[in-house]
Amino acid sequence: MPTLSPRIRYLFVALIAVTLLPAPRCSSNNDQVNGMAARSGSSRNYTPVPGSGSTWATGTLPLSAAPVPSEFITQVNLYRAMRGMGPLVYHDGLSLGLQRHSDDMAQYGYFGLFNPTTGIDVPTRLVSSSPRIDFDDTVHFLLRGSVAPTDSRAWDILVRDPFFLEAILDPTATHIGGYRGAHFQVLIGHNVVPSAFTGGPAPPPPPATPPAGGGGGGGSRIITGIRIITIRI
Repeated sequence: MPTLSPRIRYLFVALIAVTLLPAPRCSSNNDQVNGMAARSGSSRNYTPVPGSGSTWATGTLPLSAAPVPSEFITQVNLYRAMRGMGPLVYHDGLSLGLQRHSDDMAQYGYFGLFNPTTGIDVPTRLVSSSPRIDFDDTVHFLLRGSVAPTDSRAWDILVRDPFFLEAILDPTATHIGGYRGAHFQVLIGHNVVPSAFTGGPAPPPPPATPPAGGGGGGGSRIITGIRIITIRI
């Protein structure tokens, strides 16, 4: 079992509980939805973990259309367009990172932004992918209810959260990925490289050594902000 490096730092600069009671009844369902969100910071602060990433290429996402929250992503880009901003580009690699995280939560029986046993989170999965996915920043949103929120319900929830609006309207945001499994996940990426990968021989997986400015092994990361969201509708 990997041991979390002592160099892992959890910098909780934003730990906020949000409770909206009563909220506009956009649904007859009175279920409470809990969620989390976090910024990652630069990929230079993450150590690849062999086997934790995905092999990906643009247009060859090994998922059916159903798990990808396309309606939600359309709403995000419409919201940006109404404010004179260009669309966030859908990224297959980001969605695959979320799928791996969803599978990991089911396998290990937890709900959270990182695996409490291995320390692996979504940004670690991105830098461990083939080809490796680098970024200046990511923002990961994770929602759960007694049933997985639909695209429209997730939008109604998150559009009322200031942190989410800040993330999707950030002028440095460039890409978006999503996955709807047992839980609802969205990942906003900043200057994601490569922004697309169209095939050909994939480069070899990155070595499991600390990158420049990074931490130790086993899912080392810097979490620069965690937000806890609780909303009842």
